[in-house]
Amino acid sequence: MGEALAVSTRGEDPREVLAQAIADFEEVPHEAPIEPHARAARGMALVARGHEERARGLDARASFRAAIADLEVALDQSPSDRSSRLGLCGAWTDLGGAQRLQGEDATDPYEKAIAACQEAPGMETDGADLRQARAIARTRLGVLRAERGLDPREELLRAIADCDAILLLDPVSPVALLQRSLAKPHLARASTASGTDSLHLFDEAIADADALLGRIPGTWQALVARGQAWSGKAEAGRGEGRRESLERALADLDAAAALAPQVMELHYALGLAYRRIAGESAANPREALGKAIREFDEVTRLAPSLAMAHLGRAGTGEDRATSEGA
Repeated sequence: MGEALAVSTRGEDPREVLAQAIADFEEVPHEAPIEPHARAARGMALVARGHEERARGLDARASFRAAIADLEVALDQSPSDRSSRLGLCGAWTDLGGAQRLQGEDATDPYEKAIAACQEAPGMETDGADLRQARAIARTRLGVLRAERGLDPREELLRAIADCDAILLLDPVSPVALLQRSLAKPHLARASTASGTDSLHLFDEAIADADALLGRIPGTWQALVARGQAWSGKAEAGRGEGRRESLERALADLDAAAALAPQVMELHYALGLAYRRIAGESAANPREALGKAIREFDEVTRLAPSLAMAHLGRAGTGEDRATSEGA
């Protein structure tokens, strides 16, 4: 497992190393017991394989499901093993992301990721690592609920509370800054729709993304998060301030696209963001819709079997036809 991570860090293809690590476990006779730490190691190798598959536009659901099976057995055998529990939480979250990309409902995996973290002994007193994992799962569940037209506020508030607790201990935690910058714009939209003035949350999200970029320049995830926050601010603004916010949103998204042109997940996030800008903020939506289609086309090129890319492009094409016919 460690060798595979080292190979990946050097920019080489770790698939052969991961495949060999998993195959070594498979050679153990079926009736022979596997030690909890060995089963957990195989689970983490399967998670790493899933990450590699996802990065190459492949369907990673089978790898993540197999990883979950191993990690659950390892935890049954050794309930106090924090690394297995952390791995299980991450694997459930990864499975949720993989299911979303295939057009499936990811609510159940995200909820199970949250539960896996919460069941850890000492979670609320010394569980900074698990709290980070829970914050990621809660943010993704909240964003999913928002995208489906459901009320995301409870989950997003919980995610933000986790991030706040992490940042009290580590004021520049990249994970907490990123998740909070992703959660707050969705919380602002949902709160404003219910009659609560929450526009300050857009500025707070921008500040979080700024802090992350100040610590780790060129983080494309932070640029996407900041671009989405500027988009939300443009949606809520007026006059020159609205136009300036929109320009900043587009600049951040364009900068993110230039940073990681081979990252499939980035192009998918950009397609969604450009489509949102076209629908909510742009006086002339055709440019943003064209960019959205371009991004979904790039996802399709990198991952031809990805269902959500085709659905996203089809929906964006309908939006453009509607705008041009208006």
